[in-house]
Amino acid sequence: FYLRNANTMGTAHVSVPYGAPGDVPLIGDWDGDGVATIGVYRPSDRTFYLRNANTMGNAHVSVPYGAPGDVPLVGDWDGDGVATIGVYRPSDRTFYLRNGHTPGPADVVVAYGAAADAPVIGAWVGAHAAGIGVYRPGEGTFYLRNSVSAGDAELIIPFGAPGDIPVVGDWDGDGVATIGVYRTADLTFYLRNQNTSGGADVSLPFGVPGDIPIVGDWSGEGFTSIGVYRPSEQAFLLLNYPAFDNVAVIRYGQPGDLPVVGDWDGNGTTTLGVYRPGTGAFLLRNCNTSGPPDLELRVGEPAGHPVAGDWNGDGLATVGVYGTDQTFHILVSNGPDLGQRQVPYGAPGDIPLSGRWARP
Repeated sequence: FYLRNANTMGTAHVSVPYGAPGDVPLIGDWDGDGVATIGVYRPSDRTFYLRNANTMGNAHVSVPYGAPGDVPLVGDWDGDGVATIGVYRPSDRTFYLRNGHTPGPADVVVAYGAAADAPVIGAWVGAHAAGIGVYRPGEGTFYLRNSVSAGDAELIIPFGAPGDIPVVGDWDGDGVATIGVYRTADLTFYLRNQNTSGGADVSLPFGVPGDIPIVGDWSGEGFTSIGVYRPSEQAFLLLNYPAFDNVAVIRYGQPGDLPVVGDWDGNGTTTLGVYRPGTGAFLLRNCNTSGPPDLELRVGEPAGHPVAGDWNGDGLATVGVYGTDQTFHILVSNGPDLGQRQVPYGAPGDIPLSGRWARP
């Protein structure tokens, strides 16, 4: 391998002998440390040999995967910051992708292309997937993960007081979702611009007793603003950003509905929706106006707390339910392919969250 640390002409900054004749070279961030390192795929034994440093030595990870004739691929398939393995099988024109460096069946199977096509991989939308999290009311603590996967919390942040309701959003427009709470005792949003403990950077009183807090980018300006859903009137009350001096009132839903908001069509604006527990249906609108739903979706989990997020980084928010089994049951798209993922995370009594806790 002859590697340069700049996209300019010149001699290699790093020269690393690695592999054997016939190996296919690979590059990826195999351990999530932010540095791309070397690897090879050996067709003779259909095995990936990956190193976590750009130095000579034995493979840190060896993973047999694939079938004769497969084309090796690597990429961050689930948006967790780690490049993992995959293959493209020309015989059936199908991508077989794994979300870990272990042998096993594909986590993602996608048939795509025509005979003689060559596979390519990339982050075509330039986005970064949302991660999951929970708020533990008994502790007043956020437990956040940077991917939609099971595992320990990567961020643990005490914030809030007993009875607070968690909210998360990009309050300052820097591309990172950070923490906040809505305090029912004084009907005030307390928001922080960093995912750390400390005092609120912004405090905004809004709402009346019984309101449910909601947050979103109602105008598509790149900043998360606040709002409430008033169950007694089946009305969304959305406060504009940045002046916070105008409230849009939109009647939508029926008694018993729970609010859910997201960018359902990928146009950069958060719009409204409701979850109807009696039927398990999500009724979503692509604009912040009254009217019939533009999308009606069902997750298949009959009981739980509605959630929404851009789980795969494609710019579209999709819905899910956080069940009584402490598992996120989420849809992977809003289109005809309503595949689902199940991700266990949290403890009894936790409140589910979704957000992009770190910059891409």
